[in-house]
Amino acid sequence: MSLDQYGTQPQQTPTQPQTFFTCDVCGRTFKSQLAVNTHKGLVHKEPQQYNCVTCNLTFNSKHALKVHNGIVHTSNSVRNFTKSVSQNGTPNSRGIKVLDVDTSKFYVLETPRYVEQDSELKILEAHWKSQVPLLFVGPKGVGKTLSIAHFARINTIPIVQYDCSEDSKRWDLVGRFVDVGTYELGVMPLAIEVANREGKCILVFEELNALSPNMQKTLNQLLDWRRHVYVPELNKVYRLEPNAKLLIAATMNPSTYGGVFELNEDLRSRFAEYHVTYPRTDVEQKVVSMYDGLPDDLVQKLITLANESRAGTLSYVISPRDLTLFATLYKTYTEVFGQDKALRMALKTTVIDRFNEEEVKTWVKPRILSIFGIEV
Repeated sequence: MSLDQYGTQPQQTPTQPQTFFTCDVCGRTFKSQLAVNTHKGLVHKEPQQYNCVTCNLTFNSKHALKVHNGIVHTSNSVRNFTKSVSQNGTPNSRGIKVLDVDTSKFYVLETPRYVEQDSELKILEAHWKSQVPLLFVGPKGVGKTLSIAHFARINTIPIVQYDCSEDSKRWDLVGRFVDVGTYELGVMPLAIEVANREGKCILVFEELNALSPNMQKTLNQLLDWRRHVYVPELNKVYRLEPNAKLLIAATMNPSTYGGVFELNEDLRSRFAEYHVTYPRTDVEQKVVSMYDGLPDDLVQKLITLANESRAGTLSYVISPRDLTLFATLYKTYTEVFGQDKALRMALKTTVIDRFNEEEVKTWVKPRILSIFGIEV
């Protein structure tokens, strides 16, 4: 059915003349004055300059400046060194204040009780003399970190330690801006500064193979013949003074442990490697026996249980660290719970609860019953 059947026809709208708005700069026409204004703002306006107050670079928009600052001058995950630096830094040639280093904070005042397992202290002495970087490789809890700290303490050498992780970033290693115009050194130039001021320093990278492959490459300039760190934000090269000594040491667990990366060969070839394992029974007995209040027969039983855990394929291996923790807790648990309950509680918190439910049922409880003569 058409409209004609109802006696109606569509009304014709009179044609209105089109109005155009012209840009008085280039003559281009638009359908509205708003469009002209937008065009002139985008095309003909003199670009405003936005300067970075940190590094003096210039940008044509606030957005570009914001992106620059977000990438270059800020971070959301940064290692805090407030205990290691003071606030009285002086500006450098770029007007950037570098936070000063309080070298006294890096001397080791005390360490836990330490017994040399093999020849690790002599190895450290040799590498201190040669300045060849040294990597300790071995399972958790065998004293890799403690041996380096003990060496630093008995030789009165300041030590800078950095805990590597898969989240480690360039600013952790090299440095970052903590405020507008204020820069904080990362661990590499920080260690060089400590060595130059004190004449000596040890820089330790804990769990080196937790660094991502990209972050591993950041270490090369400090480990090869250059022995320096370039900080581009400061346009400065940090290098050792002629008489300063800096030993680069590192620790890592075997790559069979979960959550670690393989060391790239480029980095690995810059270290000498010293592999350590669980101590001999006589050495481990000496370590655990240093803790007062632990009977000799209990020490022997603990070491027997630990050695058995190391021979199998369990999800957890009892380390010397676990045994020293047991020794510490056994004494305090005895004071709180009494001797009978103290043994069960110490075994529960330092041994039993380390294993999964199936292993507790099929291995841990039966072995404790056999070795200690108690049910848990």
